[in-house]
Amino acid sequence: MELKMIIVDDEPVICKGLRLTIPWHELGVRVVGEAHNGKQALRLAEKHDVDLVLTDVKMPEMDGLALAEALRRERPQVRIVMISGYDEFEYARQALRLGVEDYLLKPVDIDELWQLVKRLAHERRKELDEEREEQKEALTRWVMSQILSLPAPETGRKERYFRRVRGFWLCVSQLDAYAELERQLTETERKDLENKWQRLVIKELSGAGLT
Repeated sequence: MELKMIIVDDEPVICKGLRLTIPWHELGVRVVGEAHNGKQALRLAEKHDVDLVLTDVKMPEMDGLALAEALRRERPQVRIVMISGYDEFEYARQALRLGVEDYLLKPVDIDELWQLVKRLAHERRKELDEEREEQKEALTRWVMSQILSLPAPETGRKERYFRRVRGFWLCVSQLDAYAELERQLTETERKDLENKWQRLVIKELSGAGLT
């Protein structure tokens, strides 16, 4: 499962260096964007539904601490690593209070950053797997409850009835593939796919006499 990450620093050369120096793909992580202040980072985080954020502290318009606070409020699932040239306890204390995973000093130790992101990626994948299983179980229970609530089909409609039921189980069996596809889409594409999925389910429910 590929995870998505953004790099945030007001110096483009640092963003580029962090993106190119480490072979992120070996960790199953894709850098989907770079931002040069917190406001840009928030827009990218929403657009790409990111899992990881590497951010500087001192930046114009919105600094790293304000960014971390906004992400904790709006996207609490995101793992945040703060990278700073300021070896000051107060910055580190505020970062930890905001739920930042770690506070690294520039120049960054590449091995340390690699191991940190590797651990965070593992934790995030485990969390996503658990969420997906919960969603799958919930939908499976819902489909089963709908099927069990049906009156016995008329003799002439049994084949059509069981064909519809098999169709629902096929949908359930494809949830893992759907979840992986959904993570690769933009917000607009995701909403469009969800609307199409809902229309299809409603159509199938109506055809099977479930609504």
